[in-house]
Amino acid sequence: MSIASTSSSLPDRTDISKKSYFELIVQGHIDFFTVWLGKSPLPVWVRIWLVFLMAAVLLPFAFLPHPFAITNLVAAVAVILPLNGRELVTIRGVNKNMGWPHLIGWIPVIVVNIIAITTDELGDALTMTNADGNAYLQARVFTVWYSTVCTAISCAFDAVDTVWYYFYDVRKIDRSEYSIEDMKKNLVPAATGPGSLANVP
Repeated sequence: MSIASTSSSLPDRTDISKKSYFELIVQGHIDFFTVWLGKSPLPVWVRIWLVFLMAAVLLPFAFLPHPFAITNLVAAVAVILPLNGRELVTIRGVNKNMGWPHLIGWIPVIVVNIIAITTDELGDALTMTNADGNAYLQARVFTVWYSTVCTAISCAFDAVDTVWYYFYDVRKIDRSEYSIEDMKKNLVPAATGPGSLANVP
């Protein structure tokens, strides 16, 4: 039986109320990395895209405390991580409902990036001319452009995902083989009913 069909026989959401914060962090990381890099129905092109997006999220940290890097940090750590993290640990996988938190996080990043590139409002504009041959400043210019392009592409994907989820009821969950097996082990045995281990292939 395929991973997708097995996952569809499991509950859409799990009860996380009895798990500690530390347990949820560990579970969330394992679920994410196994669905991204492990055996799961996540398409190959999405896995590749996530490599580029991860780079766009992490590279600006090297240029703190510039405002564009601070905005990126706040968006990633204070907005996207908590919102999508809760969804991740609850459904034990990824779905299209993870699109709208990206819109909330990335739109301010794009705005600040554009201001940093085109004006002197946040210090000298981040251009190769102003970098004046300095390798660090040139790398910062490349990073702000890379961040802008990747987050804009992400917003396009996420807007479509949000529409699909809320207006067309596309609720498919991509889970890794690891997460599915772990969910099966944690189901409470019952003689009958949807929570019965006997009802999970």
